Amino acid sequence: MTLLGLLVAFHAFVAWAPFEFDPPARVDNAVTVTSEGALEISGRRAIAHAASPAAEGAAPPGEVTINMEVEPADGDQRGPARLLAWSGSHRDANLMIGQWQDDLIVRIREADSNRLGRPALVVEDAFERGEPLAIEVALTDEHARVSVDGHEPVERSRPADGFETWDLSHGLALGDERRAPRVWHGRIEVAHVQVDGVTTDLLADGVLTIPERVWYVPARVVEMLEVPPESAQLRSVLHFVGFVPVGWLLVGLVSPGVRLRRVALLALAFTVLLQLGKTSIEPRHPSFLDMGAHVGGATFGATFALWASDLRMWLRERGAAFAAYAVRVVSKRRRSGRA
Repeated sequence: MTLLGLLVAFHAFVAWAPFEFDPPARVDNAVTVTSEGALEISGRRAIAHAASPAAEGAAPPGEVTINMEVEPADGDQRGPARLLAWSGSHRDANLMIGQWQDDLIVRIREADSNRLGRPALVVEDAFERGEPLAIEVALTDEHARVSVDGHEPVERSRPADGFETWDLSHGLALGDERRAPRVWHGRIEVAHVQVDGVTTDLLADGVLTIPERVWYVPARVVEMLEVPPESAQLRSVLHFVGFVPVGWLLVGLVSPGVRLRRVALLALAFTVLLQLGKTSIEPRHPSFLDMGAHVGGATFGATFALWASDLRMWLRERGAAFAAYAVRVVSKRRRSGRA
């Protein structure tokens, strides 16, 4: 019982450390429109989004150019923190312009990239000084170029039909992602999106939708409903193995006859408690995949414990029978020898 308690406490500590409370909540939208028409962003959630700049049903574009003038509030932001995203979610983007530490990150979906647009174009140390920056991202079917004030342009060729993989129904967002929070803190003074020569000024009146109150739902909670990346799938193997001894020890606490069912239910209750805790603790990530791994590992451990118990009993019985047989054989031989 003591060993089981220590094991449960260990899993709870691993699941919840470092215990930074960050629950979902209804919050003020962290976007302020200044008298000059710029956007200032400074909170946990920023909703400023617009419809797709491409016409409904339009063919893939031939050229896309993004021009932005921004001033970061912090030279070290992560996520990457989104300056602009043309996306359906943080895992499904046509284009993302963001800040990771003091680097400018530009992800572009290509035929040979994943849905996040990796690998990215990186302008190193772009935000190091924390000063206003002019950014231009210019894309054609064959070429991508990122230019930032005071830095060498970063460019690369694009695979043929580079825009064919884009979902043009996705909308635009400034300062954050449309779904999972990746908020950027700072000031956006210019945000122009040009598609095949037609320019959309995102800061013009009536273009952006900016509600007063929004739901802040941490990205780790949103990601529970999505297919996890391969790294999370591999990590779940460790979760499975970690719960095998939990199932083994639980077998001794439940009634015979329905042990596997009760062990599975107890493991499910425990893992639900762990995952609920993770929804309010930063930077932990709740996962349905982990829940399945926990229940599966505990059930496997209980099954193995029952099998081992049955094997020990069978060996004990066979050993006793063999010993009795051996005694009879020896006794019979002794009687025969006396005769």
